[in-house]
Amino acid sequence: MIEILIIGELLVEIMRPKKGIPLDKKDIFKGPFPSGAPAIFIDTAANLGHKSAIIGGVGNDGFGKLILSKLEKDGVETTGIKISKLPTGVAFVSYFEDGSRKFIFHIRDSAASDLGNLDENLIKNIKVFHIMGVSLMIKESVANKIVDTARKIKKYGGIVSFDPNIRKELMNKPYIEKAIHTIIGLSFIILPGLEELLLITSEHNKEAAIKKALDNAHHVVLKLGSKGCEIYSRDKEDPVICPSLDIGVKVVDPTGAGDAFDAGFLCGLLEEKSMSDCGILANACGALNTTKLGPMEGVFKRDRVNEFIKINS
Repeated sequence: MIEILIIGELLVEIMRPKKGIPLDKKDIFKGPFPSGAPAIFIDTAANLGHKSAIIGGVGNDGFGKLILSKLEKDGVETTGIKISKLPTGVAFVSYFEDGSRKFIFHIRDSAASDLGNLDENLIKNIKVFHIMGVSLMIKESVANKIVDTARKIKKYGGIVSFDPNIRKELMNKPYIEKAIHTIIGLSFIILPGLEELLLITSEHNKEAAIKKALDNAHHVVLKLGSKGCEIYSRDKEDPVICPSLDIGVKVVDPTGAGDAFDAGFLCGLLEEKSMSDCGILANACGALNTTKLGPMEGVFKRDRVNEFIKINS
């Protein structure tokens, strides 16, 4: 039985191996690496030992085969992935010394927007349906499919979780804001960074934004990067503070850390861990993800994650 489902973009990432080289300058790239926020999330969940599935699309090309091979090797249910006549989606990425990134996406007219389907009997038993904000931005038909599935899974008794990982490069269609607010209204748990939280709540300070988000969600997990996370719950006055576990970790590639964090937290929730232990598992997955070049190369099996937590506790 599938426990965790996600719908969204599957793509390869081609990146600058050195920081500080903008995308409008001639220089080398490295890759392709399997990627896409939904793919990173679901691959992490599967590696943590949970039955996981993704609905998406890849092209009948080398990039598509690369993505499918990675997901299948790690135990992700891939029957919901359509082999499209369109080419596999691609993102080009450049990193800078201040931690910022710049992207060029080739997604909206790629196989990333040509989604497959999952058997209805599997959907009825989903416990967690996770949504990435960037997936809502690909195309209106994709956003509609995600919203419809969220409503369906919530009706069946599953929970909806939302990471509003906004990509400013894609925030340029009128339907996107409507889809985001619909998902917020359906979400049991929201996992934003501070900038994203302020954006989706239209508030100007953290306290007001958290209060507004908890009008809908039961939990808000505020991701603070190298500082760990803060977990706010509707029924608790004070947040649970989970410091980072990444002391001594050499950051090679930060892409995908937040997606791996989400998987760790939601797997902990499925295992009925305390909020604190969910945060610890999430922090560990996020920190480990940064240790390899390539957004899915730093996804590890549960025993490696547990060892990392033990060493850093």
